[in-house]
Amino acid sequence: MKKANSSFVIAIRKQINSLHDKSIYHKNAKPKPGAGRLWKYPLIKENYESQSIENMFFAGALAHSLDYRHSGGCCIQGYRYTARALHHLLEWRFHKIAWPAISYTTASLFDRIITRINQASGLYQMFGTLADIILIGDDNYHHQYLEEVPIRTLRYLHELTGKKISNGFITLTFEYGKNFSKRSTDSLGKENYQHTVKTAHRSKNIHPILRYYRRPIRGLTAKARLPRANKVHHVLEDFLTDWSVYTHHGHYIKLFLESIFQSDLDNYYGEDCFKMAMSHNMWPSSCSRPIIQRSSSIKAFI
Repeated sequence: MKKANSSFVIAIRKQINSLHDKSIYHKNAKPKPGAGRLWKYPLIKENYESQSIENMFFAGALAHSLDYRHSGGCCIQGYRYTARALHHLLEWRFHKIAWPAISYTTASLFDRIITRINQASGLYQMFGTLADIILIGDDNYHHQYLEEVPIRTLRYLHELTGKKISNGFITLTFEYGKNFSKRSTDSLGKENYQHTVKTAHRSKNIHPILRYYRRPIRGLTAKARLPRANKVHHVLEDFLTDWSVYTHHGHYIKLFLESIFQSDLDNYYGEDCFKMAMSHNMWPSSCSRPIIQRSSSIKAFI
């Protein structure tokens, strides 16, 4: 453990340099460099650990090899989030503190997703690299929400974070479309902002994407992208990055969740919930048992 702590401090100490200063290492502790265009970065695993020196981790610009020419880990606006991800990974590695997660019911999940889409800067800055992960509960009602997890760790999620996929999961990422910035392309051209809900998957600009997987994934694609999912929903792009318009964004996100959980996610008054509970074997997710019980008590009192 003492050796691990020492290696970790050295890696953090040099994070502000874009070039890999190898003079700080002992001759017996020099990490192997990357190949080709990644020569100036240390060769690291999906958990930011050196592939050649055990318990040596890298944060900041030196960890950019994992998203080189793919995301924003080259600079402070991006690597502040990968550094935080490394912190969570190390907490589990050395102290068995699992990745932070908040429990949400199916009924409350929609509001949380909308909030994250409009406020999560880590997903936006580290597009296609960090993802919010929703671990679907065994009861299909109580779920765990993990924020800004490196997608490269998904294959080893339980081993690296302490969180296990047992009943499928949902990912939320921000991504650009194919050929967004290729040569002779005007990324701000009018044609990039004429999509509708039906053509949102063709959007080239950055936009949120929800994916549903019934089972754990075996790995990423050759370009380190998430593999084909069982269900995918592209949220319609917005030039002002405002995804709060229900008719354009929220409604279709709700439909996507309803298709996964096979549940009505509309909100109902307690009295309506009580009536449905008395006449049906199942009721909407928003009609939680306490609401129905309170309505029943009020009716009995009256």
